Amino acid sequence: MKITDYQQSRVYKWERDTNWFCQFKDQLNHEEIKYIVNRLNKVFGLTTKIHTKRANGLCHFNRSKNAIYLARYGFNWSVVLHEYAHAITKYHKPSHGDYFVSAYCSLLRYLHPDKPTYQELSASANKWNLDFVNLRYSDYDKKLKRVVIDIDKAPKPKVVVKKPKKKGVRYKEKCQELIDQHDWLKIERDDGWESELRIDVWDYDYSELNQDYFNEGSSGEYCTWSWKQAHDRALVLIDRRME
Repeated sequence: MKITDYQQSRVYKWERDTNWFCQFKDQLNHEEIKYIVNRLNKVFGLTTKIHTKRANGLCHFNRSKNAIYLARYGFNWSVVLHEYAHAITKYHKPSHGDYFVSAYCSLLRYLHPDKPTYQELSASANKWNLDFVNLRYSDYDKKLKRVVIDIDKAPKPKVVVKKPKKKGVRYKEKCQELIDQHDWLKIERDDGWESELRIDVWDYDYSELNQDYFNEGSSGEYCTWSWKQAHDRALVLIDRRME
């Protein structure tokens, strides 16, 4: 017989109605979350894993894989503790039933930075008509009351130094630099070639003395098919002038 998770929606509403709820607040990084889960695993004798890169946008606890999946909006205390409450109550049904609420309250009481009291937690839970087992005398309370998690002891995130990208050679700009240096040098794109890039490179003075210079069309020495080729051809003409 399937047991209905009858108070799931009320649990979510209860959380949003409290001061300690901090969903969407970026309080913890991956290393700190991993540190918290590992410390709690030692307390409860569990091997729950934490994944922060394969959640597909949704925070949840996978019972079959014994793993917590956190999307970016869950990098904070309230969501991490919510999901770990599922881990320590995975054999109790429904998922958001009385044992879950009790476990979650104990985690909040002892680990959340705001330290809400049991009186505050029970009052807010009763406001939303939530079922929960005795908070002060639960097994979760007994195991957590002596636990101290110093988040400052969590390993620091590895600093990834990105190497600057090598700036590509801009041959079009280099061609313009050569034109500025040599008034006789001509480098012009042939707009008659719409589907291809054709760039003509020639010595203006030489072309004036040789009126049939451009008669060879696309097979002429002046014809290039990239800005790099145009730049290389220009250097050849400059060298020729210096001979």
